[in-house]
Amino acid sequence: MIEKKIDWKECCDKRIAKRIAPDTNLINSLKKTSHNKLKSSEELSTSEVTASSKFILAYDSLRELLEALALTKGFKIYNHE
Repeated sequence: MIEKKIDWKECCDKRIAKRIAPDTNLINSLKKTSHNKLKSSEELSTSEVTASSKFILAYDSLRELLEALALTKGFKIYNHE
């Protein structure tokens, strides 16, 4: 499967990302939930049962941090690509 790379201008043109006023409350909330998910991931022991959950928690933590970063720069992102 070949993935098409989308550039920043195309993201804005397609409204996948749009300019907004930074929302400090949302940014702080995202940072907190990101931290909680990462800590939860770290507290789980790694096993065949927990491995995928640990990965999902770590991925969500990173995604929320990136969303918070975009918000601090005045952008709302509407997908995770």
